[in-house]
This record gives sequence, structure tokens and C-alpha cells, in this order.
Amino acid sequence: VQLSLMPVLAMLAAGNHAVIKPPELTPTISKMLRNLCQTHLHGYVWVEEGGKDAVERLIDECADKVVFTGGGEIAKHVAARCAHHLTPVALELGGKSPVFVDGELSDDLLNDVVREVLQLKVVKTGQFCCAYDYLLVHQHMYDRFVSILQAELEALGERRNVKVIGRRQYDALKQKFETAQLSAEKCLPELQGACVFDDAE
Repeated sequence: VQLSLMPVLAMLAAGNHAVIKPPELTPTISKMLRNLCQTHLHGYVWVEEGGKDAVERLIDECADKVVFTGGGEIAKHVAARCAHHLTPVALELGGKSPVFVDGELSDDLLNDVVREVLQLKVVKTGQFCCAYDYLLVHQHMYDRFVSILQAELEALGERRNVKVIGRRQYDALKQKFETAQLSAEKCLPELQGACVFDDAE
């Protein structure tokens, strides 16, 4: 919702109307967003639900500008379709975002770094274009970093167990976890016992 509404706020402030096409993987959220916009922003914001066909139909209507947030493969198709109509397009794509932990960080800054990483990876389940994918920790900071990270992860308790948005994302996460269990690398916090994935949901 946040990634849909942030650009729309700027569009409305500039005196424009907007159409939002939320991801088809979140139909309940899409319906809620549509109802809210129809109730509070009627005539200014339209929410179009659907999949690839809805995207293509919207682009073919030749909007003044298209803003796309998502992955690179779908962005290629969006950009190509917009190019066909000479429609300007802004692509906000996710990437591989690292965290660099400097060797001179204070304890307060180190705590902030750990909390921010966990905020994006756990609270937002990594569904944010700037969510951190990996950490590069200075060797002088490693033990302190690991200690704080492990304490913060354990403090999350059951809140660490989040729902994943779709089957593809679930399968990728499960594969990473199974690879980690077989790996000689150390996991943080350490894997204890077998992790049970609920394939039924």
C-alpha cells in the first residue's frame, strides 16, 4: 500500500488524477485500497485490479506517465509497451542492497543498524525496494554485531515468523533455508532442530 500511495500523493498534490494497479498477489489489499479510494478519493484516484491484461490495457490507454514499482523482468515488458505509445515511464526497481558496517561505529549506531535491517526484513518481510539483502561487516565489529543481531532476533520471538506473499517467494525462501541447513556456514541465530515449513498455506 505504501509503495502505491507515496507516488500518488505527489501526483495529487501536483493537480493530477491517478490510477493505481496493485499487485495481483494481494487481492484482499487491492480490494481494500479500491474501496478506500472510491470512498475518499472518488474522481481523483481509480484502483484497477487484475493481472497482466489489466496492466496492458491501462498502458494502451496512453496515460501521461506510468510509474512502475517492481522487479526487472516485468519492468522490461512495461517499458516496451510504454515505448510503443511513447508514454514516459519511471521504473522503480528493487536491487541487491548491501549494508556496510564500518569498523568505527558506536554502540548506539550499531544498535540502530541492526534494528533497521530487521525492520525491513522482518516487519516488512523484505517487500520493500531498498530492503537489505546482505551485510558486509568490518572484522573489528563482527563479534559485537553478531551479539546484537542475535539478541534482537531472539527478542522478536514469534514475530520472526512472517507470512510470505506468494508461492514463488515461499519456495525461494524455503530453498535458501534448506541450503543453509546443509551448509557448513554458521547461521545466525544458530539453527536448532528442524525448521517446519507449512506447505499447506
